[in-house]
Amino acid sequence: MSEINFKFFQNRIQLIGLVIGICLLIPFVSFAQFPLKVVPGYFQFPIMPREANSLTGNMGELRSNHFHGGLDIRTKFQTGLPVFASADGYVKKVNIDSQGYGWLLTIKHPNGYSTLYAHLEGFIDPLAQAIKAKQYERQTFQIEVNFKPEDFPVKKGDLIAYSGNTGGSAGPHLHWEIKDSAEGAYNNLLYGYPEIQDTKPPYFVKVALRPMGIDARIGGLFERKEWIPVKRGTDYIINSPISVYG
Repeated sequence: MSEINFKFFQNRIQLIGLVIGICLLIPFVSFAQFPLKVVPGYFQFPIMPREANSLTGNMGELRSNHFHGGLDIRTKFQTGLPVFASADGYVKKVNIDSQGYGWLLTIKHPNGYSTLYAHLEGFIDPLAQAIKAKQYERQTFQIEVNFKPEDFPVKKGDLIAYSGNTGGSAGPHLHWEIKDSAEGAYNNLLYGYPEIQDTKPPYFVKVALRPMGIDARIGGLFERKEWIPVKRGTDYIINSPISVYG
């Protein structure tokens, strides 16, 4: 049996089978190589720019079966708000689906990165007409259409679509992502937007350990166990050692 005394944010701990459940805001999580080689100001906020905005979902927050890969931006409990291109580029792809991201638009930018706008209600013309023509041509409502750079170029701040509540959305909002050429997702907030004021640091709520093999034990038992860390200064500490095996 071995004893592990967990001291977070100070000691580096490696333990196979450690599962940390964190029900909190995570404003600085990135799923791709850090940092994104873009200076602050390259991307503009895609909806209600220069106004105070707030979020319903953060980058990296824990969902039932995945980590959230972008920002969910409130839309005043409404649909139909203008959505703007975050930077120069061209409309690379449009998806229309009854599930998932619903109505989705992807813009490819000259620096190699892409921005994704999801749960939309509609697209501007002539893009909307081009999508409609493809739906009739293929005789399907649910569709994915890819475009060439010369088809639908956009400038930073151009109106591209309208916010909605389509797909697997639980309420009106705009889902917004920044991705690199390898589809790695980045935390949009790393690049500074006055529209979002983030003043609350993340904090630990709970830590859980789960046996990962038939011979594994936690406190001598083959079962998941939970602890509530105690904050001391800048560290989070579990007061008593935890016995684990396997």
